[in-house]
Amino acid sequence: MLVTMMPQIFEFDSKRLLWKQCIKRHARKVIKQSDDYEIDIGVRRDTVFGDSFEQLKDLTPAQWLQKFSVEFHGEEGVDEGGLTKEWFQLVSKGVFDPNYALFKQSGNGSAYFPDPISHIFSPGETVQYFEFVGRIIGKALAEGQLLDCYFVKALYKMMLGQTIVLKDLEDFDEQLYRSLIYMLKHDAEMLCQVFVLSSQVFDKDQ
Repeated sequence: MLVTMMPQIFEFDSKRLLWKQCIKRHARKVIKQSDDYEIDIGVRRDTVFGDSFEQLKDLTPAQWLQKFSVEFHGEEGVDEGGLTKEWFQLVSKGVFDPNYALFKQSGNGSAYFPDPISHIFSPGETVQYFEFVGRIIGKALAEGQLLDCYFVKALYKMMLGQTIVLKDLEDFDEQLYRSLIYMLKHDAEMLCQVFVLSSQVFDKDQ
């Protein structure tokens, strides 16, 4: 296909439209071959992320393409699209719940990046949690759903296989970035300072 061989000649909107059309065709094919048309999800509002993870973590890629039908425990209503839309919003907010320690807020507070110590909090399920987040984002993209997810640019560059440069550090920690730039521009011996990087683990400075 020309768009995969020479993507630079196509505008972003054109590539996005082609991608959505391919996803829809594939989804229709998968659903036609499946015994179940819908995946039922029952969650509690105060634990949407955890409940969703437990119910969806073992789904196959084909099942993720099927329609989700959401029910909030203790509430009446038939999901005709509105409940699913709300579920996407709530589960995306749960992605950044400090209790799961999957992501850490950037220095300026505008975006998030994977927490380097996430494996400490759930050593047996950390990879599954990140896979779950990726599939939620993928399904939202395929279905045109909006998510409250904002990641640092460097994360997207890594997913695209692009090179990470020093400038990307600014999104993570602006103060650290400026300190490093200052050191690079000046003679280290003239500064007469020791470079120390501190971090917080379980509310303790290290």
